[in-house]
Amino acid sequence: MIPFFVLLIGLAAGFIGSIGGGGSFISIPGLLLLGVSPQVTIGTNRFGALGLNAGGFWGYRKSVAWKLIPLLGACAIGGAFLGTHFLLSLPTATLKKAVGALILLAIPFLLQQKSWGVQRQKTSFVRKLLATLFYLPAMAYGAFLGAGVGTVSRYLLMEGFGLDVIEANATDMVTGLLMSTIAVILYARSKVIDYGLGFLLLAGMLLGSLLGSKLAIQKGAAWAKVFYAVIGIAVGIWLLL
Repeated sequence: MIPFFVLLIGLAAGFIGSIGGGGSFISIPGLLLLGVSPQVTIGTNRFGALGLNAGGFWGYRKSVAWKLIPLLGACAIGGAFLGTHFLLSLPTATLKKAVGALILLAIPFLLQQKSWGVQRQKTSFVRKLLATLFYLPAMAYGAFLGAGVGTVSRYLLMEGFGLDVIEANATDMVTGLLMSTIAVILYARSKVIDYGLGFLLLAGMLLGSLLGSKLAIQKGAAWAKVFYAVIGIAVGIWLLL
């Protein structure tokens, strides 16, 4: 029964995470309900997220903004080291509330601008710089806790670099895969990964992400934008509670 439950939460987390982010809001509580310790839950969830990122990358592979990968990939790798080593000393509750507030503040702007997130936008150097500066701590938060990081990082890609939501999803899968790989290596060294549950979670997330990315591409950027907004509101409220 437990293996089926883990596969199911991985499937749901991968599906939602591949379209609007926030998959960890399903997988992390699910692992905690099984009695897994918080530290092992975080490590195992990050291991499972390899499936989400790999499946999403394959599904969105034709929409990746490859020109941004060297810069954002460096942020993802640096963020992974920061998240697993230094961010553990920060108050988790404060960090969660700050991220939640930022998401809720951003959603109205997303919905007000009809073309934002649906079509590519031209952005200034300053906006690109700010998005890059915020992308590093976002990846650090992703390596540390992960809940809501996809929603935040994709907003930065749309707002800072003018990508549409499909391109943001695609590009974020590549950087997320880099961040997750480094984080998993570091968590493995600390022995905070339950591989029995982790492989089940990874399989579920992989399948869910493949299905979610396929649906998003079929429905188009406008549909994915609305889905992203709904998930963003739910994620923001959850973080503030």
